[in-house]
Parts: sequence; C-alpha cells; structure tokens
Amino acid sequence: MNYYHHQQQQPYGQIPGLPVPGAPVGDEVLKDVSVRAFEHIWPLMEVRLDEKLALGNLDSKRDWGYAPEYVDAMWRMLQADSPRDFVIGTGEHNTPREFCRLAFERVGLNYEDHVRIDPQFLRPAEVDTLLADASLAASELQWKPQTSFRQLAELMVDSEMERAKAAS
Repeated sequence: MNYYHHQQQQPYGQIPGLPVPGAPVGDEVLKDVSVRAFEHIWPLMEVRLDEKLALGNLDSKRDWGYAPEYVDAMWRMLQADSPRDFVIGTGEHNTPREFCRLAFERVGLNYEDHVRIDPQFLRPAEVDTLLADASLAASELQWKPQTSFRQLAELMVDSEMERAKAAS
C-alpha cells in the first residue's frame, strides 16, 4: 500500500483499497471548488452568496496535475519495452488556497468572501507536502506536464461554465 493511500484511509478507519467516504481528495476537491466558484457567479442560476464553501486545510502543499496529461504518461508507460515504476507529477506544489484564489479570480470574485475552513474537513494525519519527482518519466518516456496550475484552475472553471450554458 502506498503512503498516500494509507494517509487517506487510516485516519478514517477504512479498509485499504476501498473509497473513503467524505474524505475530499485530489480532483474531487478541485471539482468542488471550481463548481462552487461557478455557482457563485453564474447569473442565470439561483446564486447563494450567503452560503460559504466549507473546506479543510487550505495550506497543504500538493502536486496538482491535469488528468489527460497523466493518461498520456500511462500510455507511454505501456509502450515501454519493459515494465517499470514511474512517478508522474508536475514537480511543483500548490495549495488549495491558491486554487481557490485562481478559481474565484477567474469569475471576478475574491475567494476569501466565499470560502471558510470547516474543522470537520481537517485530516487527523495531514501530510504537509506531497511533491512528485517525475525526472525518470521525463528521461525515459519523454513525458513532462504541459498545463500550468493556473491553466488547470481556469480549465476547470471554464468547463463548468460551458456545461451550465449547455444545460440552460
């Protein structure tokens, strides 16, 4: 069991390999922030500016990447002559606070007016920094991330805006 997986499961008393209900991780947190940023500005929707988005630790440092690029890395791994473990990531860390700032800025709002810290979302065994070293993937697979953190936040918010436009 890898360390990250263990950190997600152990504090919640979960069996390894099963999803952790209510434990926000990775793209789930990103999607929630981008959706909520969108909900706060979309003029055709019922806007609820009195309700703040509840999040946990806004200062944990994580290596955030764009999923389609990670799929490309997986495809490249499958093309290799022999199996090998590769670490895939951007090599840069950012915080949920930075993501909130960028997502809300994308729609012309200050995240501090719309986000609050809720202790129920704080992890009991928080890891301060998770940062990938994808140098082996770069040298052996000729893979490197192309999408910046800012671009990722903008893509997610824009995607939600397009989805809502199509639905209305």
